[in-house]
Amino acid sequence: MNNTKIAEFWNWFIANEHTFYYGTEEDTLREELFVELDAKIKEISEDLAFEFSPILEGEVKQFTLSADGIRDVFPSVISLIEQAPKHPHWEFVAFRQRIDTEDLTIQMGDVEMDVSDIYFRFAEVDDTLGIELNIRGFEDSDQEKMAVFILLDSLIGEYDVVMQIGWIEWVALDERKIGQLSTFVKLRDLVDKRKESGLYNHN
Repeated sequence: MNNTKIAEFWNWFIANEHTFYYGTEEDTLREELFVELDAKIKEISEDLAFEFSPILEGEVKQFTLSADGIRDVFPSVISLIEQAPKHPHWEFVAFRQRIDTEDLTIQMGDVEMDVSDIYFRFAEVDDTLGIELNIRGFEDSDQEKMAVFILLDSLIGEYDVVMQIGWIEWVALDERKIGQLSTFVKLRDLVDKRKESGLYNHN
């Protein structure tokens, strides 16, 4: 890991933090700022992604660094957060975090998906968890899969999506078989039980 590049990135970010703190709240500035930030962050890893929260209680804004679900990029995210500076108005977060709600919906282009549109069943082989996702109206497009991955990150967190789920099969939902499947939100309980038991996917 290139610690010099990481230090240079954080020095640049803190020098411009005021612009990002307020500018990402405004539609007119957000896209321009994201292009600039994306170019800087990709000097560390081409696959890094990021997102900002709104300004939260206590006048704190979250800046989340993500591996975009790519396990090989995890060390870059961890190193960046370990070397992140302290700042009273910023919280630097590793990986997309789960959202503590079961009311999750996403729209990406023409794709609109709700957690109620997804069911699953699972198998555990040699301590590795695999899931079959049964998705209402699924047409096997990349955009649909990206939407599902974002819902997965929101449901159980990016780290656990990668570390807990060894494989995914994608299936169009047969409404007649819903009784044989589990609702998508129950995946959170399954993952948490595995974590409590110390089970992780090490492949």
